[in-house]
Amino acid sequence: MENSLFGLDHVSIYLYVYFTVIALVFILELVFPRRALQQSFAVRWLNNIGLNVLSHYVLRFLVPIASIDLALRLEANEIGLLNLSGLSILLKVMIGILLLDVVKYVLHRLYHHFAVLWRCHLVHHADLDVDFTTHVRHHPFESLISLTVKLATISILGVPALAVFIYSIAAHIVSLFAHGNIALPVRVDRVVRCFIITPDMHRVHHSIDKPETNSNYGTVFPWWDRLFNTYVAQPKKGHLDMQLGLDRFRSPRDLFVDRMLMLPFTKQAKQRAKPIVDAK
Repeated sequence: MENSLFGLDHVSIYLYVYFTVIALVFILELVFPRRALQQSFAVRWLNNIGLNVLSHYVLRFLVPIASIDLALRLEANEIGLLNLSGLSILLKVMIGILLLDVVKYVLHRLYHHFAVLWRCHLVHHADLDVDFTTHVRHHPFESLISLTVKLATISILGVPALAVFIYSIAAHIVSLFAHGNIALPVRVDRVVRCFIITPDMHRVHHSIDKPETNSNYGTVFPWWDRLFNTYVAQPKKGHLDMQLGLDRFRSPRDLFVDRMLMLPFTKQAKQRAKPIVDAK
């Protein structure tokens, strides 16, 4: 079987969509900003994006196989539950997309529950502002764990390559949008958050208030937070007055790549966000 998705260059399509959405979100942030940024955007952007580039090269070195390539190989050899199910391709793709999203929701909750996982994930939460660059601000260890879980999910469940492709694009589009410093009209936000995560919904997750930090874990669909009682509609102090980030990491020096790489190993990183059972 040719190692491609219906003969398409899925990598080029993904990159084209990804960078196009970055440009669109950036424009929306400029035209319709939700909050005034507190930190130097030049410093944040350079270091957040720099951390992402570093994480990318670490992953390519440690895990050379991509998720879509793995899914194609599994399909060719009929490995995995969905590949053995006998369901139509449409059903398998729909189920695969939902499974990938709910697994990501569960993993996100685990990052907030277990201290060793939280040490990696707190780098994402330590950003003192939230905009589209926060989307790519992840420690290499967290990126490695997330990719490993994704590959394991695809292998065990036999998620179709088409589902992996669609979900990968959807996850990055929605996450870029959800992290955007974008002011949506209240009525628009109320409708949109019924189907996907919105900036106002996800921004609550970046609140310095711990119960709010431990809420709104969704990546693409908002349904899991409602289903598992981790949904918080609005921050207590409102979006303009809420404080973002973590109380232990407030220094502008923490915005730099070298400091972000070391954050999981500091004494301040020992305390986890909050047990899952306390999340409201």
